[in-house]
Amino acid sequence: LVWLVSGLILLTTSFMNGCTGTKQQAGKSKKIVLRFSNAEGTAEQIKIMKNICEAFEKENPDIKVNTTYGTTKQKILIELAADTPPDVFMWWEGLTDLKERDALMPLGPYIKKYNVNLNRYFKGLVDFYTYDGEIYGMPLQINTDCIVFNKNLFDKEKVPYPKEEWTWQEYYDIARKLSSNTGNSAVKQFGSMMPSYYGFLLMQGSNAFDFDKQKCVVDTKENRVTMEFLLRLYKDCSPSRAESAAFQQQGAGGAVTPFLTGRIAMAPVSAWVLSGFTKITNFRWDVAPLPRSLKGKKYDTFDEACLVMTKKSKHPEEAFKFVNYYCGEKGMKIFATGKNGIPADKAAAKTIFLEGLPVHSKYFIDSAEAASIPNYPRVPNFSQYMVPFNKYLDLLFLGDITMDEAMKNITREVDVLLKQNNRKK
Repeated sequence: LVWLVSGLILLTTSFMNGCTGTKQQAGKSKKIVLRFSNAEGTAEQIKIMKNICEAFEKENPDIKVNTTYGTTKQKILIELAADTPPDVFMWWEGLTDLKERDALMPLGPYIKKYNVNLNRYFKGLVDFYTYDGEIYGMPLQINTDCIVFNKNLFDKEKVPYPKEEWTWQEYYDIARKLSSNTGNSAVKQFGSMMPSYYGFLLMQGSNAFDFDKQKCVVDTKENRVTMEFLLRLYKDCSPSRAESAAFQQQGAGGAVTPFLTGRIAMAPVSAWVLSGFTKITNFRWDVAPLPRSLKGKKYDTFDEACLVMTKKSKHPEEAFKFVNYYCGEKGMKIFATGKNGIPADKAAAKTIFLEGLPVHSKYFIDSAEAASIPNYPRVPNFSQYMVPFNKYLDLLFLGDITMDEAMKNITREVDVLLKQNNRKK
């Protein structure tokens, strides 16, 4: 009997241990699932994003990444408000709005734990994502501006290619020589595409807003000179709004469509458009640095994008591993192949990103090294101030209002917005 009881106990113990071991093994094999939202929407860029995610999963078999493509900022904000945000998401145009919502996980403790070297990234990005000594976004890409030009048109008109050191007046003079604004729109040749109003102000070392003093400063002599220059460039060298719309209908893609048709000599562009330029076969093209400002200095501006972790993530450790991989050496090497923005990682930017591009594309990288002026300042809901700014400058360029009217209306409406927002604080 003793023998029988002892045997039953031994059998029961072995069975229980076996069950426990099975549960432990099952627990070990269960994957952590991360939700990742990315703004990329083209087939080519989605493929690159998938490649990065799959490479991460291969190295981290206990983590599964469920990805949403083509997400928008509005969708992310709705998810944050509903308390159902993704663990990781792509964000751009600054983090201030999210920081004020207390939506972001500070990355500093994880950066320290995993010994991440932030010096591998362009300094302007690291500074931009740092608030009071704490970083909240892992740098993903930086986009600086340069001039792309159609070498075939320059050769046809026997105009020398742009120099490394040149001015906006020289840019205008060349654009004027390369413009042929006669005949019907099907045969016209244009010297230049137009830069954005606000971006061009920043390139001149100027601004339309003083957020420290809480006032609109668009109406200055310097800014009027800048806008008068752009008006001349638009009237003498650039396609009209209707002509630009016609270019868009030709399906070459996006705001750079006119240049891709081969009928635009020069265009100020951001680095992200280079992904579309790799497919140009109907003409030869190259890159020149931005001209010096109208007052003779050089100002390097930038747009950006980063990956952030939401404060609501249930898996912050795994989320950081993913963010660190995606924006780290291995992820950036894959990202660089898409030419869709300069990789934040300087090593990938200076090597893989430049492969297959004209040799002078390095000017984009040179600008990224020096860039310190963000196109979107660290101001809550900055886009609201751009509405009256762009609206009245559009009317000015269409010839519907005068310079005085444009400056007066912008100043009035921006000052009202500044006062309203100041009262809300």
